[in-house]
Amino acid sequence: MRSGQFTLNIASVQFNVQAAPGLLVVEDDPLYSPFCNAAKPLNYKIEISVSVNIEPMPSTEGLEILFDSETAWIAFKAGNETRICQRDMRGKAQYLWMARFKDDCRQVTVHCAENLAVTRGDGTVEIQNMVHYPLDQLLLGHVLAPHHGFVVHAAGIARHGKGLALAGRSGAGKTTLMEGIGGIEQFERLSDDRLVVQQVDDRFQLFGTPWAGEGRVASNYQTELAAIAFLTQAPENRLRRLAVRESLPRLLEIASILWFDRERASAALGFCEALLHQVPLYELSFTRGADVAEALNEIL
Repeated sequence: MRSGQFTLNIASVQFNVQAAPGLLVVEDDPLYSPFCNAAKPLNYKIEISVSVNIEPMPSTEGLEILFDSETAWIAFKAGNETRICQRDMRGKAQYLWMARFKDDCRQVTVHCAENLAVTRGDGTVEIQNMVHYPLDQLLLGHVLAPHHGFVVHAAGIARHGKGLALAGRSGAGKTTLMEGIGGIEQFERLSDDRLVVQQVDDRFQLFGTPWAGEGRVASNYQTELAAIAFLTQAPENRLRRLAVRESLPRLLEIASILWFDRERASAALGFCEALLHQVPLYELSFTRGADVAEALNEIL
């Protein structure tokens, strides 16, 4: 896709991206294709207007650091404005891009480094889409927190209008399990790495995202959340319902919470509490190579 304007739909959020005059934004990642210029999300829509340019970035000197990943990105506070910057790991510029937005995150300006722009033979100036991981996920985290939702580190499947989030640390078996499920016709795969959970019209919804894992599963799909299962590998398949006191630490491990933003962190914790009391959580122990369809049938 090459366009001066397009939409990016992830969960209940629609990014309306507008490039500066004479600039085309290129999105060639196939995982993003189902989410670009797609139908508007069902039931509920939050719109974020994003303007993209290659103008000079405002200075960050002397600004308060909100969070520093110490590798890829860093967030600053400039009065009532947040500035998220992507470091240039190649050293050609201090930052590859800077995203600026006020607290409600409804208007975002993205300044891109000049060395990211490419001028074609016909004079067209192109730039890769920056409303892409990690920026889209960070913006989504800001806007979803006050709207009863967050991103979770989990794979997701659906059947008969009900969805199941399959959570676990790296190596827990999400990719293996999703590969096995891929061969079962009755299941729809949403993602193998990141999902969005959101309460919409008093129902908890599960959304696929473009942020895939090793299995490259990314579906623009929405379904009602039936349960969350935390994966562990064991000598035999077993499904165990978790008590609330067991579930909270596990849920906090997989939820993307903006801890540096007190109000949003508080809203996310309130959402966790509602989720724990209204959605069942399980521990799903399984053996590699074994058929886990029976355990999944108990949930979906």
